[in-house]
Amino acid sequence: MILKEAYRYQNHLKDLFYEANHMLTMSDFITIKKQEHYRNDANVNAKNDTLIVPKSMDVSYTPSAIIDVVMEIIAEKECLSKAIDDAKKETEISIDSSISLNKLKQSFIATLQNMYSKKPSEKEIFGKDYCFNNDGNQIEYVYKIKEIISIDYDRTNVRKLAKKLQRECDEISMKLDQLEVTTEINFTPKFDIDDTLEDIMLKQQ
Repeated sequence: MILKEAYRYQNHLKDLFYEANHMLTMSDFITIKKQEHYRNDANVNAKNDTLIVPKSMDVSYTPSAIIDVVMEIIAEKECLSKAIDDAKKETEISIDSSISLNKLKQSFIATLQNMYSKKPSEKEIFGKDYCFNNDGNQIEYVYKIKEIISIDYDRTNVRKLAKKLQRECDEISMKLDQLEVTTEINFTPKFDIDDTLEDIMLKQQ
């Protein structure tokens, strides 16, 4: 199994876990509803009866069986995570650190690109002030304001830095992509990647 397959299997285990865990939160699935009908109390000619209300999920496995499979999934994910961690220790670059650093750089690149997109501008707005008229009364008047926005940094240097960081991110991304398909993981999957939770439950029976 290579690293890329391990990641995919890891996501599959997560999906299986959440699906199984959700089933165990469904009251209708984890309980048995029995109804005792006392018809005879209201009608002397009728017989009392006891009914088991069918569950909304028509499956052949029990909540206990689901619990067992969830524990298998957790154990499988734990073993897989350790195998992935062990394999990552042998790679030429630190995969997790490189991914984290790339995300940081990409965030800064977006900021730099936004800065580069800014351009000097001028616009006319209006202001208000007060003065006294000939009668000595205070009145409001409106006047024009020329607002000038200039760039407080070197746009050329900003663009060069953004390109430099993007090249670095691209180089690391290429290395990471290569490592995903060349790094071997010492792990044998217990479940098939295409198995649904129901497939697994039926195999357990």
